[in-house]
Amino acid sequence: MTQPTDVDRQIGGVGEIGMGGPNFWSVLLADGAILGGVCGVVRTAGALRTALSRDRQGLTLQVYDAQAQVIYTLTKSWRISPEDLDAAVARSLTSTEPLLREACQHAATAVRLHTVHGLRLPIDAGPAPEPVLARTLSSGRRLEARLLLPADLRGTVEVGNLLSSPPYALVLDGLPTGLHVTGLEDVIEGPDQSIVLSGVRLDADARVLDGLWHIWRGGAWHAVASYAQRPFDGGGAYTPYFLSDPQLGENGRLRFALETFSWGPEGQTPGEPTPPDVELKVSWRAAPLRLAAQGAQGFIEVPWPTS
Repeated sequence: MTQPTDVDRQIGGVGEIGMGGPNFWSVLLADGAILGGVCGVVRTAGALRTALSRDRQGLTLQVYDAQAQVIYTLTKSWRISPEDLDAAVARSLTSTEPLLREACQHAATAVRLHTVHGLRLPIDAGPAPEPVLARTLSSGRRLEARLLLPADLRGTVEVGNLLSSPPYALVLDGLPTGLHVTGLEDVIEGPDQSIVLSGVRLDADARVLDGLWHIWRGGAWHAVASYAQRPFDGGGAYTPYFLSDPQLGENGRLRFALETFSWGPEGQTPGEPTPPDVELKVSWRAAPLRLAAQGAQGFIEVPWPTS
């Protein structure tokens, strides 16, 4: 789905501070810069763009200098408040641009940008994703991941979100697999030259829908979901248990650990006890597998497909 690239447009959803607002949102400018926390109209003051913005500390004014590729944040600490500066720009006063440039010399922050796939992003956000990732296995086989991002992300639905988990096409020994990954860090090799690696499922816009574990064995690719769940026949709420620490044993058994903890504002928090069994979606059958959880850590063994 292609979006316009020659106009400013709102991206993402509308956030709110507290129940019922006040609201804020993000705006993608035509040149690829992104103003976050916007709560008013994006205005033009000569060569500058401005937007009144909001966070839990109050109102600020963002001033974007496109030529210098810098976004300044002006707070109430200067002699003219953000609201009054925004009102001056709205009245199109001839002295607004010089006034804003003077204010920018006292800005609370000045974020320098660089161009990444058509977007102007903070320099400290990191470099552009590598176009090709490669890994040679102990068997001599070669895995490659080839970047699927377009050269210009301004026309995509997700815009910058694609950069947080850039999608790659998976290639084995120079042959496309039709599978996708976001990296090649999590790769496990088995004694029978089987391979297990972390992958993803994408939608038509290359956005990540689900995590998967891709499995190569016996000349074919298979997949299991990245999480198992408590069976519904016992009642209770839907509870996912993410699969981690894949192991390929000498006997050919494929084993995963169930993560029973979760992450919150304070970091990792204990989860509920491991259930006696779980259901796991796999690519080689329509119905999920029902697997017994073993030991205190809740390991599950996944049988290989028979065909």
